Amino acid sequence: MDDIRASNPPSNPALLEALTKDFVAHDFDLRYLMRTIANSRTYQSGIATNEWNEKDTRTSRHAVPRGLSAEELMDALALVTGVRPVFPDAPPETRASN
Repeated sequence: MDDIRASNPPSNPALLEALTKDFVAHDFDLRYLMRTIANSRTYQSGIATNEWNEKDTRTSRHAVPRGLSAEELMDALALVTGVRPVFPDAPPETRASN
C-alpha cells in the first residue's frame, strides 16, 4: 500500500517520470500501463533468494513474501466467494479493512 498524496514523494522519481511519459505516449491506456508494470523484471521477481540477495530488503532483487492481516484476509475471502460479511451498525458496503 502506498500513501498517495501530493506531499508523499515517490521512492523512485525517475521511474515514475518514465512511466508517466510512456502512459501519455500510449494515450492513457491503462491496460498497456498494467501490462508494462506486470512484465517488468522487478514485478516478476520470485521469492527465492541466492547468496547475493538473501539479506537485501531495499532494492527489490527478490520479492519479500508477507501474510495478509486478518482484515485483509476477510476482505479477500468475501471478494472471491461473493459473500459479504455483515457488520452490525455499519453500512452494507463496509469492508473489514479501510
